[in-house]
Amino acid sequence: MWRSFFVSVCLVWIAAVGFAQFQGRINYEITYKIDNPELDGIDKQLPYRCKFVTDGKSWKATWKSRIGEDYTIIYRAEEDSLYHLVTLGAKSLSVASIAEEVIQFKHEAESFEVTNGDIKALYTRAKLSAEPIDETYFLVTASFAPIKEAQYLKLLR
Repeated sequence: MWRSFFVSVCLVWIAAVGFAQFQGRINYEITYKIDNPELDGIDKQLPYRCKFVTDGKSWKATWKSRIGEDYTIIYRAEEDSLYHLVTLGAKSLSVASIAEEVIQFKHEAESFEVTNGDIKALYTRAKLSAEPIDETYFLVTASFAPIKEAQYLKLLR
């Protein structure tokens, strides 16, 4: 269920800009404000941590949930493409899509908020480290089988 939430969020958070060539890692803690009583308790399934790595152009973000699932998005600037890496049961899948929208995402910000319907996620920076990041962070490993976005959405239903 939280995967579909982040697929929606990722339609908004498609390409990271505004880094002014910052290279490094940023770790975020995530808290939620949920305005719909029907969604009470869903925050226990949603990610509570996000690890973000960038070389100033490309980036990789991995969300970790309390139920032990990871969801990763890799943005490869030279291709202007996103890769969603998910594990559904025993299958590790990569879903490629074209970057369509851009938001401002600055490493100087202590926090930022993402809203999706009745769910507001507040990302608060827990750690920032400036360091050189090489391109190997942005590779999709062969253990992830590529599928089309339509197939992925069908699997989520």
